[in-house]
Amino acid sequence: MALLLFINTSVLFAAPAPPLSQASIAQAMQQRLLQPAPVHLSYQLRQLMWKLFKSDDFESLWKKQQEFEDKGLTEDAKKVVSQIRQKAEAEKNHPQLVKALLHQYRYLQYNEENSAPKIVADLQQTIASADFPLKNVLQSILADNYWSYFNSNRYSILSRTKVADTLQDFETWDAQRFGETVNQLYLESLTSAKSLQSIPIKQYEAIVQQGDTESRTFRPTLYDFLAQRAIDFFSDSQSNLTKAAEQYQITDPRYFGDANTFVQLPLPTEATTLVHAIRLYQQLTQFHLTDAAPDALVDLELKRLDFVHQNTQIDNKDYLQYDAFVALEKKYPNTSTAPRLMYRRAQFHQNKGNAFHAYNQPESKDELKKAVSILQQIIQKYPKSNAAGNANLLIDQIKTKNIAVRCEHSNLPNLPFRVLVDYKNTERLYVRVIEMNEAVKKAFTDAEQRTDDYQQKKLRKFLSEQKSIWDTQVNLPNTDAGKFYELKSEG
Repeated sequence: MALLLFINTSVLFAAPAPPLSQASIAQAMQQRLLQPAPVHLSYQLRQLMWKLFKSDDFESLWKKQQEFEDKGLTEDAKKVVSQIRQKAEAEKNHPQLVKALLHQYRYLQYNEENSAPKIVADLQQTIASADFPLKNVLQSILADNYWSYFNSNRYSILSRTKVADTLQDFETWDAQRFGETVNQLYLESLTSAKSLQSIPIKQYEAIVQQGDTESRTFRPTLYDFLAQRAIDFFSDSQSNLTKAAEQYQITDPRYFGDANTFVQLPLPTEATTLVHAIRLYQQLTQFHLTDAAPDALVDLELKRLDFVHQNTQIDNKDYLQYDAFVALEKKYPNTSTAPRLMYRRAQFHQNKGNAFHAYNQPESKDELKKAVSILQQIIQKYPKSNAAGNANLLIDQIKTKNIAVRCEHSNLPNLPFRVLVDYKNTERLYVRVIEMNEAVKKAFTDAEQRTDDYQQKKLRKFLSEQKSIWDTQVNLPNTDAGKFYELKSEG
């Protein structure tokens, strides 16, 4: 039976064609000889067609693998993953190949105590024969494996003296060799940046942890995915390793500027991991400056502002960051990014409010009230956003009732003694005094030995059942109701 292939901008499927007579076949052949040569499908289109027809095969295999895992049949699951790897290699399906590799490495870690050498050897061998962009993805994975191994063995590695650069066994490397190798791999994973920027991350959804619909717009390309992984490493304060004394500190307040200002700043000359992070932030920002939707750029801006705040000693850095939040919110009003920016402003006021002290920080008296006001605006204006969910949680946290009672360890019998009460969002204190007999002492001793929730609930229930010697209630001073900060009262 002949097949006809229908292709248009939205549909790709195969359908059976009606049977052809000998005469119609001869006529079609004669017409074809008189027509121009057909246009061949591009390589990308042929690959897309092939993957569409074969995707169901991979899905059924992964479903089979999961069924074996759910039944505890790990060896059978491993065989299916090996089959998937062979199939992905034969079809050059890079996302499925990477997914199979990651599963195989997970099985190795599960079954072997020292699996790192086998995983690294397999990655190195696969990278050696890999083409773009598979090679880039695997270089990023190998870098992460080296860094994980270093962190797991940090103490012993840091005590080693420098070893020869020719040593291939990474288990014998010193700290500097680890740092240099990981640096190089992350940078190499971003080669051919322009080509990486043209690959939608959706093509690699098989290996990318899927977030909610809102957050999926933050890493739209494979370049974003790999560059963000590299930034996370270079931003780690531990990644500079033996050059800690040379660690660069940001001193220019323009790093808190808007995206256009930031990308124009000259790069520092220091060769540190922090400078690598700044360079990547500039390159990613430049890439997203002209995006039609602001989601990826705003997410990047928020991350960059946190990075700058963490790596500077500028005195007014809190307010420089806050001003940057306000500027972004004004630039992108009524967009999908607006509630996130409002939430960051609310966090700023919360942090200031938590630092309130009647004598040391009197200017922070109204900060928590400001935070709650902004959070309520988010919930009202953007009720279905992720920020609205976070806003509800933060309001609950700010309005949480806390109380702590402290007194001297030893007091004179039959005489009044002073008590200090720390309280928050609490108007009244109820007091019960019970006799400290042997049973009560034992209950407290048991609770000190086991601090789990069950034991604490058991203690509270026991104490509530004891006969009280004296009961009272105290109205706590609350001159600033609705401002949510912690108060103290002594009496």
